[in-house]
Amino acid sequence: FVRLVPNAASIKHIRKGVVNSLKRSYARYYGQEYSGDFSLEGKNILGLEIIKNYVLKILEKDKLACPFEIVGLEQKYSYDLPINLSGKQVKVGLKGIIDRIDLRNGVIRIIDYKTGKVEQNKVQLETWEDITSDYDKYNKSFQVLSYALMLNTEKGFSNKTEAGIISFKNLKSGFIKFQKINREDCKIVKDSYINQDTLSEFSKQLKHLILEIFNPEIKFVEKKV
Repeated sequence: FVRLVPNAASIKHIRKGVVNSLKRSYARYYGQEYSGDFSLEGKNILGLEIIKNYVLKILEKDKLACPFEIVGLEQKYSYDLPINLSGKQVKVGLKGIIDRIDLRNGVIRIIDYKTGKVEQNKVQLETWEDITSDYDKYNKSFQVLSYALMLNTEKGFSNKTEAGIISFKNLKSGFIKFQKINREDCKIVKDSYINQDTLSEFSKQLKHLILEIFNPEIKFVEKKV
């Protein structure tokens, strides 16, 4: 990990450069050289304003969350999942790009940013079977647990680890953690820490899903929109 330690002063400095950074990105996207007189037109002006407001709100949240360490941004990870397929041991490659990994209060946080609205009930499970039987509802949990599996394979968990979503349209909720809901003695216990048991249970469901995909007896069905 390459560690960066933001503080209130550095975040204030970053805020000042947001507009120029966004304009540089637009220039690069359109294959143009960026200069002081670079300007946008039409819908791009509106787009820049929307993105700027989101970025500033994220930075304000980060300022309130200090101190923390950035340990990864948009890094690629992969994992070869071993599966017994028709009596043969094969490996299925998984790949992903994790938007952000940080360390706060001794806890590693695996964060995926979403432009749409995400609420807590979309990032929690009561039974492990749910994650593959109802993918439309639990795809956020599936995604962040996949990232956790990849990260653990490449780096290992040396700290308590959580995974979740930051939703641009639900910023008031902050970091929406994946939670496993357990019922114990008529009480509901929510566990957000991801450990080897969590990844083992998720891997079982992931293998089950992949075996279904490779099963010639199960037909592919077009998703109804």
